[in-house]
Amino acid sequence: MSPLETTYYIIGIICMSLITLILIGLIIVAVMIKTKVTHIQRSLQDKVRPLTDFVDQAEQVARRASKQAKKIFQK
Repeated sequence: MSPLETTYYIIGIICMSLITLILIGLIIVAVMIKTKVTHIQRSLQDKVRPLTDFVDQAEQVARRASKQAKKIFQK
């Protein structure tokens, strides 16, 4: 092989190695971002859960009141 071919192959190997490292880095960053987003989502769900429970209880009270009102007005 001529020195020009050898240089070309070496540059090709270096570029492929760098691209592989960049792709691995991007995958690692994507996993880290996914982990952080999942953590934020769970945190928000924990904060919203009491509000959801309160709304469910209020809905039950409203249904009971509606049933009682229907009973009263049907008599």
